[in-house]
Amino acid sequence: QVLKGIKHVHGNRMAHRNITPDSILVDTETFKAMIDQFCFCVDGEKEGTTQDELAEGYRQDIVSVGYLLAYFYLGEEVLYESMYSNGLDLSEDTTDNTSSTASDKKGLENFYRKWAGLFPRTGWIFLKRCTLWRTPRGV
Repeated sequence: QVLKGIKHVHGNRMAHRNITPDSILVDTETFKAMIDQFCFCVDGEKEGTTQDELAEGYRQDIVSVGYLLAYFYLGEEVLYESMYSNGLDLSEDTTDNTSSTASDKKGLENFYRKWAGLFPRTGWIFLKRCTLWRTPRGV
């Protein structure tokens, strides 16, 4: 449901940029998840918004899904904090995607070794796809 919400937001040329556990509301009767807190949203149709700002917002939203997976699976923020302490800086904006991806891959491998027993294999595949994803320039 969260991914569908992000897809809808991105389909309207907007990026949320603040996907956190606090910005996901769950209806306790229907268990429907909804995205809230659009105060940091970037509107791609707004005059002055650059394609790079929008693309970075898209990337932040997608990477945040990996964080949400970890948060809801573990019930705490230890995973997200460990990603940064192990050198996997996903917020780095770079024009050289090759070197950045190589750096991220090494950090992800170290991170995986440390936390390997905590996730099912499918969760790791999804997290890896999210963390290594890069939005092409000019999107």
